[in-house]
Amino acid sequence: MNQQNVQWTKIQVRQTIGALGIFLSVLILQIFAAVITLALSKVTGITPNSPNYVMFVSMLSAFMAAVWSGYWYWRSDWRKRDFSYRNALQLRQLIALISVAVGGCVFISITLTIWQTIFPGEFQQYSNVMSNFSTSSPWLTYCYVLLIGPISEELIFRGAILDRLYLAFPFWAANLLQALLFGIYHMNLVQGIYAFVLGAVLGLVRVSTGTIFASIGTHIIFNATSYVLQLVFPSGQKISIVIFAGVYLLATLLFADGLWYTKNRYEQNKKNE
Repeated sequence: MNQQNVQWTKIQVRQTIGALGIFLSVLILQIFAAVITLALSKVTGITPNSPNYVMFVSMLSAFMAAVWSGYWYWRSDWRKRDFSYRNALQLRQLIALISVAVGGCVFISITLTIWQTIFPGEFQQYSNVMSNFSTSSPWLTYCYVLLIGPISEELIFRGAILDRLYLAFPFWAANLLQALLFGIYHMNLVQGIYAFVLGAVLGLVRVSTGTIFASIGTHIIFNATSYVLQLVFPSGQKISIVIFAGVYLLATLLFADGLWYTKNRYEQNKKNE
């Protein structure tokens, strides 16, 4: 192995350790948030038996992780400082991001519904996790799912972690690694699989546009679409197979179109570098 290869390997090891260090520190912040919540329980009245306990801990840990990861993202070695948001977020790109978010959410949701009918046992842990959100205050849940959660997760994974991995690996390898960590972060199989897919897509959005605001916005629209789906198709309601298939097809086309444009935008940016 020549000197150049040795130096490159050292860079890969150093940046990977840095990314893993950020990931582990975020997990530690979750524990720290739980400790703070317990310490303040006499003041706030929020105890482990309170319906809002899990949500409060999640919001506190997400806020701390956003500040911590945002600091490391700001110190990125390769992010462009003289950046034009007008050029990055042109109308066609915005349409593509909406297509990715809306189409992707519907596509993944329906795919999970199909998967649940085939492998119902795999969804028990996922259902237990979702029940924590249903027992919390709706406004706390909306605030977390539609704002705090997406901002925090994007700063962690498509910000601080992807920035470090992108310095050491080709984009597709770096993107899959951060998406894998994003899947592990959700701590159960069902969420982990769709978080991996979503994370890879958001990583492509982040790099193709050059701004984390694009992946944050896409993530927020993705989560908001899940609420719209619940209103349009309430749980327990029977749906015509024709409507089911039509919505699935339309979502697939929207998702594919958004991904196609975003991927082409990334490849065009690479040619222009």
